[in-house]
Amino acid sequence: MIGLMHGYSMQLMDGPSVLITMQDNGWNTRRDSHPLSQDLSALLNSAATPVFVVIDVQTYLSFDDVVYWANVMTREPRAFLTHPKMREALIVTTDPLVTRVGHSLNTDIYGNIAARDFREIDEALRYIEVKLRES
Repeated sequence: MIGLMHGYSMQLMDGPSVLITMQDNGWNTRRDSHPLSQDLSALLNSAATPVFVVIDVQTYLSFDDVVYWANVMTREPRAFLTHPKMREALIVTTDPLVTRVGHSLNTDIYGNIAARDFREIDEALRYIEVKLRES
Protein backbone atom coordinates (compact mmCIF):
# COMPACT_ATOMS: atom_id res chain seq x y z
CA MET A 1 0.00 0.00 0.00
CA ILE A 2 1.14 3.51 -0.84
CA GLY A 3 -0.18 6.88 0.35
CA LEU A 4 -1.17 5.87 3.84
CA MET A 5 0.23 9.11 5.25
CA HIS A 6 -2.18 11.02 3.04
CA GLY A 7 -5.94 10.64 2.70
CA TYR A 8 -5.68 7.75 0.24
CA SER A 9 -4.24 4.31 -0.30
CA MET A 10 -3.18 2.49 -3.46
CA GLN A 11 -2.82 -1.17 -4.30
CA LEU A 12 -1.36 -2.74 -7.43
CA MET A 13 -3.23 -5.99 -7.98
CA ASP A 14 -1.39 -9.20 -8.82
CA GLY A 15 -1.98 -10.74 -12.22
CA PRO A 16 -3.66 -8.33 -14.61
CA SER A 17 -2.57 -4.75 -14.64
CA VAL A 18 -5.03 -3.21 -12.21
CA LEU A 19 -4.26 -0.36 -9.82
CA ILE A 20 -6.82 0.54 -7.17
CA THR A 21 -6.76 3.81 -5.27
CA MET A 22 -9.16 4.60 -2.44
CA GLN A 23 -9.82 7.97 -0.88
CA ASP A 24 -10.49 7.67 2.83
CA ASN A 25 -12.19 9.96 5.33
CA GLY A 26 -8.92 11.84 5.85
CA TRP A 27 -8.89 12.92 2.18
CA ASN A 28 -8.19 16.60 1.61
CA THR A 29 -8.41 17.53 -2.07
CA ARG A 30 -5.94 20.44 -1.94
CA ARG A 31 -3.38 18.48 0.11
CA ASP A 32 -3.74 15.01 -1.44
CA SER A 33 -4.46 15.45 -5.16
CA HIS A 34 -0.87 16.21 -6.19
CA PRO A 35 0.76 13.42 -4.14
CA LEU A 36 -1.85 10.94 -5.40
CA SER A 37 -1.22 11.90 -9.02
CA GLN A 38 2.55 11.67 -8.52
CA ASP A 39 2.32 8.27 -6.82
CA LEU A 40 0.04 6.92 -9.55
CA SER A 41 2.34 8.29 -12.28
CA ALA A 42 5.35 6.60 -10.66
CA LEU A 43 3.53 3.26 -10.57
CA LEU A 44 2.40 3.66 -14.18
CA ASN A 45 6.00 4.47 -15.19
CA SER A 46 7.09 1.09 -13.84
CA ALA A 47 4.22 -0.89 -15.41
CA ALA A 48 5.11 -3.35 -18.16
CA THR A 49 1.70 -3.03 -19.85
CA PRO A 50 -1.17 -0.52 -19.84
CA VAL A 51 -3.02 -0.44 -16.52
CA PHE A 52 -6.67 -0.11 -15.54
CA VAL A 53 -6.85 2.49 -12.76
CA VAL A 54 -9.78 2.08 -10.37
CA ILE A 55 -10.50 5.26 -8.41
CA ASP A 56 -12.76 4.53 -5.44
CA VAL A 57 -14.30 7.84 -4.31
CA GLN A 58 -16.46 7.23 -1.26
CA THR A 59 -15.80 10.54 0.50
CA TYR A 60 -17.78 13.77 0.22
CA LEU A 61 -16.36 16.18 -2.37
CA SER A 62 -17.65 19.69 -3.02
CA PHE A 63 -18.00 21.02 -6.56
CA ASP A 64 -14.74 22.98 -6.12
CA ASP A 65 -13.00 19.79 -4.89
CA VAL A 66 -14.14 17.76 -7.89
CA VAL A 67 -13.11 20.41 -10.44
CA TYR A 68 -9.74 20.92 -8.71
CA TRP A 69 -9.17 17.15 -8.60
CA ALA A 70 -10.05 16.73 -12.30
CA ASN A 71 -7.64 19.51 -13.28
CA VAL A 72 -4.75 18.04 -11.26
CA MET A 73 -5.38 14.55 -12.65
CA THR A 74 -5.55 15.68 -16.30
CA ARG A 75 -3.63 18.93 -16.78
CA GLU A 76 -0.72 19.05 -14.35
CA PRO A 77 2.75 17.75 -15.19
CA ARG A 78 2.77 14.02 -14.36
CA ALA A 79 -1.03 13.92 -14.50
CA PHE A 80 -1.79 10.21 -14.29
CA LEU A 81 -5.02 10.28 -16.33
CA THR A 82 -3.04 11.32 -19.41
CA HIS A 83 -0.21 8.83 -18.79
CA PRO A 84 0.48 6.64 -21.85
CA LYS A 85 0.28 3.47 -19.73
CA MET A 86 -3.15 4.25 -18.32
CA ARG A 87 -5.52 1.96 -20.21
CA GLU A 88 -8.76 3.22 -18.70
CA ALA A 89 -9.94 5.06 -15.58
CA LEU A 90 -12.79 3.41 -13.67
CA ILE A 91 -14.41 5.74 -11.15
CA VAL A 92 -16.34 4.06 -8.34
CA THR A 93 -18.78 6.39 -6.60
CA THR A 94 -22.38 6.87 -5.62
CA ASP A 95 -22.02 10.66 -5.71
CA PRO A 96 -23.86 12.12 -8.74
CA LEU A 97 -21.47 15.10 -8.87
CA VAL A 98 -18.39 12.87 -9.09
CA THR A 99 -20.17 10.76 -11.73
CA ARG A 100 -20.98 13.84 -13.80
CA VAL A 101 -17.40 15.13 -13.67
CA GLY A 102 -16.19 11.61 -14.50
CA HIS A 103 -18.29 11.76 -17.67
CA SER A 104 -16.78 15.14 -18.53
CA LEU A 105 -13.28 13.61 -18.58
CA ASN A 106 -14.17 12.21 -22.00
CA THR A 107 -14.42 15.71 -23.50
CA ASP A 108 -11.93 17.98 -25.24
CA ILE A 109 -11.50 20.20 -22.17
CA TYR A 110 -9.98 17.30 -20.18
CA GLY A 111 -8.27 15.56 -23.08
CA ASN A 112 -10.83 12.88 -23.99
CA ILE A 113 -9.82 10.56 -21.15
CA ALA A 114 -11.16 7.00 -21.35
CA ALA A 115 -13.23 6.87 -18.15
CA ARG A 116 -16.24 4.90 -16.93
CA ASP A 117 -18.21 5.08 -13.72
CA PHE A 118 -19.47 2.31 -11.46
CA ARG A 119 -21.42 2.31 -8.21
CA GLU A 120 -19.54 -0.64 -6.66
CA ILE A 121 -15.91 -1.72 -6.88
CA ASP A 122 -16.98 -5.28 -7.72
CA GLU A 123 -18.73 -3.95 -10.85
CA ALA A 124 -15.51 -2.24 -11.96
CA LEU A 125 -13.49 -5.41 -11.38
CA ARG A 126 -16.00 -7.51 -13.37
CA TYR A 127 -15.76 -4.97 -16.21
CA ILE A 128 -11.96 -5.35 -16.20
CA GLU A 129 -12.27 -9.14 -16.34
CA VAL A 130 -14.49 -8.88 -19.42
CA LYS A 131 -12.15 -6.39 -21.14
CA LEU A 132 -9.13 -8.60 -20.45
CA ARG A 133 -10.93 -11.65 -21.90
CA GLU A 134 -11.76 -9.61 -25.03
CA SER A 135 -8.14 -8.59 -25.62
